[in-house]
Amino acid sequence: EYGVKPGDGLVHDAQQFLPPRPTDLLVRQFSAHEINRSMVNVQFRMPDSCAVDPVEKRDPNCKIVPLAMAGPASWEEKDDPKPGKRAEPGPHARVGGLKLIVAVEKPASKPLDKKHEKTKLVVWGSASPFTNAVLLPSGLLQQVELNYVVNHFRWLSDRTLIETDVNKIAVKPLEMSDAALQRLFWGVVAGFPGFVVLLGLLVWFLRRK
Repeated sequence: EYGVKPGDGLVHDAQQFLPPRPTDLLVRQFSAHEINRSMVNVQFRMPDSCAVDPVEKRDPNCKIVPLAMAGPASWEEKDDPKPGKRAEPGPHARVGGLKLIVAVEKPASKPLDKKHEKTKLVVWGSASPFTNAVLLPSGLLQQVELNYVVNHFRWLSDRTLIETDVNKIAVKPLEMSDAALQRLFWGVVAGFPGFVVLLGLLVWFLRRK
């Protein structure tokens, strides 16, 4: 009814994935959409996802926007790879830029009011990003992933989206006073060698006993 359908296989990516499984996708391709406005220079983990594709014959009033895509080297595989076999696309596999999340808008047939003249739907190729395995691995909350998931619900309910701040990483050089440098110098030049000599003498003395 909304012009999209999930695929039959899993999307693999031999370049953008979390080892060891090429189906544990790391998504870096996001389209221009309100939901994606904070998804810049980030990656989103999406394990075990199928592709989501527009159907051939669909309602022309449906506005379909792919939100997240797999990498250019991705492909769709309907059979699980055999253990020990290198992951690579088969001869009939679809390759490159497979859609993983799709947003759809269409006019409502019976709108409740002017605010709800459009109906909205978001189709995900995987339910894993909604689980603790992705949002809370090893007990550490993944804020980017959480905000992205929440923003889908906020967009569907016409609420203000959460902004994801970009963390600026600054590398500060080590600063030491002259006295600290002097202590470090004598520790390296005299302290460590002296400790090794004393340890050697102690071992020699114990062996003589």
